[in-house]
Amino acid sequence: SVGEINVTDLYKLRVEIYDRLGNLMPSWVYAFINGTKYSGAIIEDYLYPEDYVVELPKTINGFEFYSFFDGYNETARAITINNSDVTLKAWYRVPTSVKEVKSYQVASLWWLPFIEQDSDRVKVYIEGYLLDYYGYGVPNRPITINITDVELGFTWAINVTTDAAGYFRTPLLELVRGRTYRIDVVYNGDDIYVGSYSTMEVKPEELPAAPAVPEIPIEYYIAAIAAVLIIVGIIAAALRAARHTVEDFRERSRRFVKRKG
Repeated sequence: SVGEINVTDLYKLRVEIYDRLGNLMPSWVYAFINGTKYSGAIIEDYLYPEDYVVELPKTINGFEFYSFFDGYNETARAITINNSDVTLKAWYRVPTSVKEVKSYQVASLWWLPFIEQDSDRVKVYIEGYLLDYYGYGVPNRPITINITDVELGFTWAINVTTDAAGYFRTPLLELVRGRTYRIDVVYNGDDIYVGSYSTMEVKPEELPAAPAVPEIPIEYYIAAIAAVLIIVGIIAAALRAARHTVEDFRERSRRFVKRKG
């Protein structure tokens, strides 16, 4: 007898899942292929020629789906396997967190002459870090710090930028003694990182003292230099006047002695 055998080739479907920093995602990431769940950042299976739907989660453990490498930006993607292997690569944005947000009060700047010290206000600054999922600082990112007077409901915003270590700090701020302020630190995120947020309430006079002398605004330096120059000028004028007085006294004394002689 004669039999007929049909042989159908299988083709490889490979799905690679990365974060936007170029790292393979952790092993807990997953995808669905026609409803079947596959775990891991690299998924491979040999499948029959057919239509398939690959589905990725929109968010997982803080990571947010960004797009496939070719720009397709939906989490569910239809593909057809037909006589060749297929590879898909996808990106996820990296979660961030605002950490170690602290506020400090700065001691009176008595050592800067002629700087008016307002006893009703407290000079403070706010600092913190923007870190990614892996614990590394997120550099050169804009941070908005919203400061709200809880009693009045008035809010103003301070914009700062993180340094190479993800550290940020405001310039010196003046807050009214006895008031409660809500401090909201906001990073809005971008194409690489997911945004994050932190909030706290403070009373300026209850804040700890700054551990080190913070950055002093340039206008304070200008005022201090001007004050020193004024003082030096006054002293110099006084010395010149004193010298002229002494010389005049000596001259009169010499004239008096000559007349008597």
